[in-house]
Amino acid sequence: MKSSSEKNDFWLRTLNIRSEESWLVKKLFLLQFLQGAGIAFFFTASFALFLTRFPITELPYTFIYSSLLLWAVGFIYSRIEHKFSISNLSVIITVFMVLSMLFFRLLFEFVHSDIFLYWMLSWFSVLYLLNNLEFWGLASLLFDVRQSKRLFGVISAGDIPAKFIGYTLALLTVEYIGTINLLWAGAVCMLASIPFLISIKRSGRLQEVHHVKTHQPKKATHKVTRIVKNFAGNTLIRRLAALSIIVTGSFIIISYAFYAGVKEAYHDDVSLAKFIALFMAVVRLIALVVKMIFTGRLINKLGIIKSLLLTPIVLLFLIFCIISTQNMPDYQRWIIYLFGATSIVVDILRSAINTPVFLTIMQPLSSHERLRAHTIVKGIMDPFASLFCGVMLLLMVHYQHKIDLLLLSYILLAICILWVIGIYRVNNQYLKTIVKTISNRYFNRENFTIKDTGTLEWLKEKAMIGTETEVINILNMLYKSSNVMTYELLQALLKHPSDKVKSTALKLMQQKKYPDAPDLLLPFLQGEKNNAIIADSITILCMNDTDEKLILPYLDNPNQEVKKAALAGLYFYGSGDSKEKATAILSQMISSENFEDRKIVAEILSNQESFVQTEMIRTLMNDENREVKKTAFLAAGKSGKEDLLNELINRIDTEEIEIIQPLFIAGEKALPVISGYINSEKATRLQKERLILLCGRIGGSRAHHILMKLLNSHEEENMIVIKAMYRSDFPLELSEHPLIFSTAKKLLLRSATIIYMLNSIDHIQSKYQLLVNSFRLELIDLRESLLYLFALLYDREHINKVRTAYATGKKESIINAMEIIDIAVRKDLAINFNTIFEPGNVAERMHELKKIYPVEFFENAERILVQVLSEDIRPYNNWTTACSLYTTKKQQHSIDEKLIKKYTDSENVLLRETANFAL
Repeated sequence: MKSSSEKNDFWLRTLNIRSEESWLVKKLFLLQFLQGAGIAFFFTASFALFLTRFPITELPYTFIYSSLLLWAVGFIYSRIEHKFSISNLSVIITVFMVLSMLFFRLLFEFVHSDIFLYWMLSWFSVLYLLNNLEFWGLASLLFDVRQSKRLFGVISAGDIPAKFIGYTLALLTVEYIGTINLLWAGAVCMLASIPFLISIKRSGRLQEVHHVKTHQPKKATHKVTRIVKNFAGNTLIRRLAALSIIVTGSFIIISYAFYAGVKEAYHDDVSLAKFIALFMAVVRLIALVVKMIFTGRLINKLGIIKSLLLTPIVLLFLIFCIISTQNMPDYQRWIIYLFGATSIVVDILRSAINTPVFLTIMQPLSSHERLRAHTIVKGIMDPFASLFCGVMLLLMVHYQHKIDLLLLSYILLAICILWVIGIYRVNNQYLKTIVKTISNRYFNRENFTIKDTGTLEWLKEKAMIGTETEVINILNMLYKSSNVMTYELLQALLKHPSDKVKSTALKLMQQKKYPDAPDLLLPFLQGEKNNAIIADSITILCMNDTDEKLILPYLDNPNQEVKKAALAGLYFYGSGDSKEKATAILSQMISSENFEDRKIVAEILSNQESFVQTEMIRTLMNDENREVKKTAFLAAGKSGKEDLLNELINRIDTEEIEIIQPLFIAGEKALPVISGYINSEKATRLQKERLILLCGRIGGSRAHHILMKLLNSHEEENMIVIKAMYRSDFPLELSEHPLIFSTAKKLLLRSATIIYMLNSIDHIQSKYQLLVNSFRLELIDLRESLLYLFALLYDREHINKVRTAYATGKKESIINAMEIIDIAVRKDLAINFNTIFEPGNVAERMHELKKIYPVEFFENAERILVQVLSEDIRPYNNWTTACSLYTTKKQQHSIDEKLIKKYTDSENVLLRETANFAL
């Protein structure tokens, strides 16, 4: 026999509810149950009484009246919603609904005209609106967007059994108590829901997510204005509002068409009440099953857009079936039957799928915008739909003198097409809203140009009178956007009193040749005393074919910086005697006993790309002085010579730090050398990691090709390769997608395995806290690697927002980030990723993971330790392995010594020492 707790867990899992949510879900379910039952009694009575006393052609008037009532009630609601907390407002609204039901019951006794039945039936829409605003106002503040996708279908399902029971009781009792007395039952049910509202208020859960602000009289007169501004300014709300009109309008038209057929079959209020109750009871029973068990899972599996598309696609199919019957004998009867079927199917989909998803879309909005969106969609847009449908149907009756169901089918066809278009527009804005919710900070660097006269004049003025910081910022923008400096601007900059401004301008001039440089700089040098600026000027003059005789005197300058600039300029750009003289001086300096002279030569050689003095560089690479050697390495990288690059990488064992930057400077020329070393047997794991990341830093098509090969052949280095691919802005080809998807699935499987491990030792966490923490770090690394892959496959900016959200550690941001994953990433990967990395209890995630990953379970800690220590293909982090080794000793586990001994020769010091400790 199963215990009560096991049975409870079974039902929670079946309904996709987490244990910590169960109390609140139960309260909301019962709240919706009682209020739904009350509204069901009211609808059955008012609708049956109306149809028995008026022809179906009068029904459109109730649509118009209800739109007027809805606007009036929506207006009043918008005026008072900020005067009360949401919990107090809910109680007030419920009491008002009870009193309104009692009012219509008493009115029936004292008013003998049937005119009030128009308003009574119209009032049903008001009750439905108030129930929605109250209930979803509470729910939207109690749950985040991920919870809403799972739970909105469950908590809102309370009205389905309520209506089923309500309609069933109406069916059984109406013959004995009379149709109008159903209003007493409705009022009692509504009154019984108030204790649940009070219970939710006292729980304190609302205060956690919504802090009510005190009412400010100054702003009271602008409530409607603020709603209109919110509607106009928020694109998501605007598109939801437009879609709401389309959706509600289609439901009204379908219901009207069906009831037109029903009216022909039943002629008294009791029989009509029985039929309506029976019909509604069957519909609600089917909807209950769908909503309780399938809605949350279906929304999670299909995603927002596919879930929303389900209803219009099914409706389109049914409409085509209705239209196709026009050539059949007795087609009018078939159309009525098909409209009945359509009404049932669409009502179920509306209740079970469309409404929960629609409300979920509002969840990324702020609390205030969310409540306002509910008010706009339900209190303003639904009345528009009701008014539009009422007027349209009245015009049809006026001109055709009947209800043409075939014409209504064509109208619904057009509405469905608009419906589908509206869904795609909403989905697009939903993603943008989530991204904006995570982070509102965007940095867009615009290209800064100085081609127009106005900009040039402004820059010249700033160069003369602007502060040092202002001018340097402008010049940095020019530098980043690779703009060429104009002669006039340079003249102005070189007259600036700040040496930093002059130096920055000269650095910009070194980007490319300036034919006018001699005319500009030779006069400038005569009065300049700053040696650094003189040195930069000499470099520019040499680059621009200045008369070498004017440069020769600087070879004897007492300042080393100036002398070095002249020496380098004549050596690299000079010709004839000047170049020979510079070469002779360099050869003399390279043999000097003064390391400063040798360092100057190394610096000169390292400041120029692609030249032929290989022997000079090799000599300096073997210099006894570390600084000279380090500078010579940079020169070797700049040279791009294969023999020098090979010599560099062969020094990785002894001078790893010094050779990484020169290899990076060599760029793509170094890639064959780096690739060869990675694939060699002498490369250690740490060296491989650093060289793989270096490939990512270098980038380019050749680097991408190497990284893709490594991803396929070096599974143990996959996470490092993925990081390198991401950093290199890897442009994936379509043919490469299968390998990326396969790698992502392997990482997800590994992540699930770690969740299983954590679950196995969760109940004894105090003994294995070190191991638990190391596994959590593993999960963070795996999550980052997966997000790197997703950034390669999908929108990089959106995925980066997800990474940022996880980095904040804030649950609300992470939940919104998971929605981006759900929308942007391929569905199977998205579902698995979100199941693994959703914040919360590990045990709660296990139930879903068992369905996705039937991997080996870990019955005890010893089995986990063996798994970690025996892994070779995809080894765990050094820290996780070290923690496992330490735990074997600390908790006295019997682990095969061979597993431990293989780490005693590890290149990692921590692993070596911990393995020896464990032995």
